[in-house]
Amino acid sequence: MAGGISVDTLTETMVYRTLKDLNLPSVQAITYDGPVYAPKESLIAFHKAYYESGQCSIALTGSQAVAQALTALGIPNEWLLPSDQDIVVSLERALLSTSSRRSREGQIVVGMINIDDFGAQALRRNNEHEVQKLKLDIHRMVLDYVESLDGYFTHLGGDEYLFFTTRGIFERETGGYKTIPLAKDVNKTHGISLSIGMGFGPSASMAGTNARIAMRKSKEVGGNACFIVREDGTLIGPLEMADPVQEVLSFTDAELIKRAEDAGMTSAYLSKLLNQRARSGKYEYKVHELAHLLDITVRSAHRLLQTWLDNDLVEISGIEKVPRGRPRQIFRFSFLE
Repeated sequence: MAGGISVDTLTETMVYRTLKDLNLPSVQAITYDGPVYAPKESLIAFHKAYYESGQCSIALTGSQAVAQALTALGIPNEWLLPSDQDIVVSLERALLSTSSRRSREGQIVVGMINIDDFGAQALRRNNEHEVQKLKLDIHRMVLDYVESLDGYFTHLGGDEYLFFTTRGIFERETGGYKTIPLAKDVNKTHGISLSIGMGFGPSASMAGTNARIAMRKSKEVGGNACFIVREDGTLIGPLEMADPVQEVLSFTDAELIKRAEDAGMTSAYLSKLLNQRARSGKYEYKVHELAHLLDITVRSAHRLLQTWLDNDLVEISGIEKVPRGRPRQIFRFSFLE
């Protein structure tokens, strides 16, 4: 293909995964990196700029209005439509909706948002006036996002925010618990990352407790993450934040969490492994790699791996030969596959 392609609506992860599946890894793809709900004019300007620069020879858009405007400008384009399978799945989901699911859609959702390392961010500002402007900008962006959720929002003071919404709205706005557009917008505008914890529950008390647990998970993996804890204790996450991830959704059921923790795998270790799996697709480690990821000594990593081997959480998948010294074993965390 002469020239690359410019793409909106889809994330960079989706585009590159599709190109890989089509055996077209050499095709240059430029994805729109602006707000999720960008105005039509911004998308048209994005495709037009890359077409006129010669970097792209065709535009792919998920908006019919944008496609029509590009055609009028003489820019080759394709309007991305959902596949028959996508439509069938959506219809089946609608047909299978039950009264219990409808009741869950009205379930309370509590969200907690924390600005990662805000103190360091404030120190980079020249004066207090700029720090206060930064706080106001972030406050406005969070307020706008909560408004899109038709939720209630309050500032807890400092660098933490709390909001309430319903499960049905939150599911729709996150694309089925896949991505948090607020985190991307804040990172792109101010270079700041967020830690977000979401809790579901039949009562406000349970939802709030689960949100705090989810926030702790986000902090344990180093921030710039969002986790969800559902009413049954099931953990979902990490959701896609500022950086694209290869698999935007990971499920860990409550039974697996209990089995892992019984085998000495703390929630902190499990969160770090889940986060690394979602970001890089990695589920095989050598001992020194695991020690670095979990921030423990190599000796401790050896001890933990032996315990996890005994409990069938880990298996030896291979051996790496090195020029000097003993061969290194490669351990596969099979439950992450």
